[in-house]
This record gives sequence, C-alpha cells and structure tokens, in this order.
Amino acid sequence: MPRGFKLLIALGLLGFVLLSPLATVFAADDTNSGNLTPNPTLTPEQVASALTALGQGTNDSSIQQLLQQLNSQVSSGNNAAASSTILQLKADSNNPNMSASMKALLQSISAGKNGLTVDPQLLSALLGANNPTPNGVPSNLRNESPSRIPVDLNTLANLLQ
Repeated sequence: MPRGFKLLIALGLLGFVLLSPLATVFAADDTNSGNLTPNPTLTPEQVASALTALGQGTNDSSIQQLLQQLNSQVSSGNNAAASSTILQLKADSNNPNMSASMKALLQSISAGKNGLTVDPQLLSALLGANNPTPNGVPSNLRNESPSRIPVDLNTLANLLQ
C-alpha cells in the first residue's frame, strides 16, 4: 500500500475516534419527555399576596371581603382556612367584576396533598398568552386597564418563579 493511503486511513480513524464522543453530546435525550415545566407548589401566603395585588381596584365588596378574610387567615397562620378561602374565591371566579388576571390565576390553581399548585400552561392559556394583541398584550387581558396589565403580569411572573 502506498504511504499516502495508509496516512489517509490513519487520519480517518483518528478523526473518528476523536469525534465519536461528540456525537453522543448531540444525541436526543428522551428520558424526560412530557411536561418539562413543573407545577410550582405555593404557600397560601404567596397566593394571598398575588391575589391581593391582582384584586386591587376591584370594586366588588364580596371579592374584597374574601381577600381581607384571606389575608387575616394568612397573617394568623391559619393555612387550612386560607386554602379554603382561596378555593372559595376560585368558585367565585365567574364574577364579572373580577379581573381577567385574577380569574386566570384562580382557575389555574389546584389543591393537592402537598399544598396549592399553579398549572403554568393553563395559566398561560387562560391569559391568552399564545394569542397576543399587536401590542404584545395577552389576548384575554385586552379589556383590562392598560396601567394594570404590566403590574398584573409582573405579579404572576413573580409567583411562578
């Protein structure tokens, strides 16, 4: 065999040996298929704080009363009652005086054995984040006060961190 041919084969084998570990780095990893975003478990304090922020400006006395009750329960450490009040607010989420942001948060909350969780995908869908207006506002917030939208979205983003 000519010397150049042997050198070419040696370089090819050397290249294969050196580059083969890189091939595994780029391979697909299906070990964690499915929902990659975990549903955060929240304390009643976190939810109460977010709901209070989202409820500012609501003129409905029943909503304000439930929010005051919730904050009182949280400050006294009565988390079981606070969770119950949150679920009561959730049941009232069809109230037309409730902001779209508050409705979306309440409808995306579920109570489990480990506490309250928020489904981020459901929250996003309820806000209309996948179908924004030309200004970038989630479609289901388009009727909200323009000054409230960034405040509400910031509140929700902080809750999900």
